[in-house]
Amino acid sequence: MSRKRDHHEPAAPTGPAPFSRMFSVEDLQRDRSVTLTLTANADECRAVAHTLGIEAVYSLTAKLDITRQARSLLKVVGEVRASIEQACVVTLEPFATDVIEPISIRFAPEDVSSREPRKVDVAEAVQVTMEDDPPDPLISGRVDLGGVCVEFLALALDPYPRKPGVAFETETVVIEDEKEPSPFAALASLKPGGPKA
Repeated sequence: MSRKRDHHEPAAPTGPAPFSRMFSVEDLQRDRSVTLTLTANADECRAVAHTLGIEAVYSLTAKLDITRQARSLLKVVGEVRASIEQACVVTLEPFATDVIEPISIRFAPEDVSSREPRKVDVAEAVQVTMEDDPPDPLISGRVDLGGVCVEFLALALDPYPRKPGVAFETETVVIEDEKEPSPFAALASLKPGGPKA
């Protein structure tokens, strides 16, 4: 039975990622889990907004349960919450909205996630094959939890955001019932004995 421990948020490393929190699988012993709360600072929120191409990110937090499964598999579940501002695709006016997106993702050493042959114990092999999607790779035994949060936040964004109460405008096409006069009728009127106006 796994036991949960409350940890402080991992330190934010300096780097190009808009919101980065590195976590090492070695911080967990087998059948242990940890609960982490991540919070982006003001500079990180601005960087995330720029990365996602939206007007603003006012706040970004996540609560994650991280569990080490079998020998080296890591499972991350939880949710990311953000208060953001987007531009309405109809009026182009900015408007604020809250986003809540569940997170569920697994990680494994690069040789396991790429399904390359190597010696693995039975429990680890079962954990990999029980899930439909293959696990993402652990890079040098670490995972960027901040990057995971930004990734899931991006998936939650509406690609066509509309301000509440605003609907898409549709054009009404009027089809005339009257037929256009035939050019041959105009020629016929020029012939001797043809119809006259």
